[in-house]
Amino acid sequence: AAPPSMKGLHERYLGALTLYEQASAEMVRVATDGSDDHLVRAQAISVRAAEDMLRVGDVLWPGEYKPN
Repeated sequence: AAPPSMKGLHERYLGALTLYEQASAEMVRVATDGSDDHLVRAQAISVRAAEDMLRVGDVLWPGEYKPN
């Protein structure tokens, strides 16, 4: 469990992981109906997750280089 001072940050991190999970599930849906729209939706979800991960990283490691 995260310490109380990091509870919000921990929740944001877990939320980003949940978004990545949702994006993965959306990509799998392409196999069921062949619609590329799933990939577009998955990409948008992944971008939100990546942005949240960057914000978490900014708090945990301020000023550090972030690889692409």
